[in-house]
Amino acid sequence: MNNIRYEWTILGCEVYQNFLNHKNVVKKIEWKLTATDGVYSASAEGNTELSDPVNNFILFENLTKDMVISWIESGLSNYDEIKKLLETDVLKQNIPKTIRMNLPFQ
Repeated sequence: MNNIRYEWTILGCEVYQNFLNHKNVVKKIEWKLTATDGVYSASAEGNTELSDPVNNFILFENLTKDMVISWIESGLSNYDEIKKLLETDVLKQNIPKTIRMNLPFQ
């Protein structure tokens, strides 16, 4: 059984400076998702486009990391696939490497 943990890093965002009488409306979130088993890690970077807010606008200064992560996760149709690829990468790093050696005799 593996013990893979995932961590989101929010790298930045693109905003509309003015949109429907709101300021700094987030349009795109740039992110990195890192998987680790405590020794080895793998990561993927990407961006998620958000739909334009109509009824549920949240002031930019009131955004939280958890809120933004929930937007990313719900906006990624391949979220489970990304996690699986990262998990596979971490697990492959755990496989011992071999090298070729000459035997101590001729």
